[in-house]
Amino acid sequence: MGKQDHAFPIKGRVGKLTFYKTPLGHMVREARGVSADKLLNDPKFEITRQNMAEFGRAGKASKLIRDTLRPVIGPIKDGRMISRLSSVLMQAVKLDAINDPGLRNLVDGDLQILNGFEFNAGSFLASSLIAPFGSATDRVTGKISVDIASFIPKQMVVAPKGATHFQINLAGADLDFPALTGIASYSDTGLLPVNDLPTADIHLEVMLPAASVNPLITLLGIEFYQVALNGKVQKMSNGTFNSLAIVAIDKL
Repeated sequence: MGKQDHAFPIKGRVGKLTFYKTPLGHMVREARGVSADKLLNDPKFEITRQNMAEFGRAGKASKLIRDTLRPVIGPIKDGRMISRLSSVLMQAVKLDAINDPGLRNLVDGDLQILNGFEFNAGSFLASSLIAPFGSATDRVTGKISVDIASFIPKQMVVAPKGATHFQINLAGADLDFPALTGIASYSDTGLLPVNDLPTADIHLEVMLPAASVNPLITLLGIEFYQVALNGKVQKMSNGTFNSLAIVAIDKL
């Protein structure tokens, strides 16, 4: 390892040399690693290439889900959500028992492993909305629905301090993973007060393309609001307390 002796220290990589700073001064070392050609063609790296291919499919699927469902995922604040989602999707790909390693994919994998995925690790849906619910997917018509019997919000909603209102959100998505295209539809309850009065029975439904052959997923979430000083109701804490989870997956 050499020590850089120069009036204008360089940082970063120049050619095959990497310049960096340490407590002992500016250092330089030769960059090491596998060449791109060797990584792509050497038989010794076949398993690496297989893993890269499958990781790439999981990453693209993660982006597809996030892009398709951005209106409901956007208000969720979890800095590790993307990596967590990609990790679960990678597991789903590896559960493909039909194709050889390197060719495994989500369509032939086990998408059910996504059921129950929480988009906010700091606020789980089951911890925020205690009221029981049921979901249904009608693939023929494309209708996805969720029903929640009447409940008392102060007993069945765990609201953060200061919350005066909440809203329950339903989202359905039709995801074509090979084509990397998706269609989503949304519905919500509107603002409901956090009080001791029973709600009406809640029925939410969304419509997706009829007779689709793609995986259909159902997401349910809850958002919290508070009355501001000006009397207007506004969202709380930039999504810190919002919850969103995948509650059903339907796949042919």
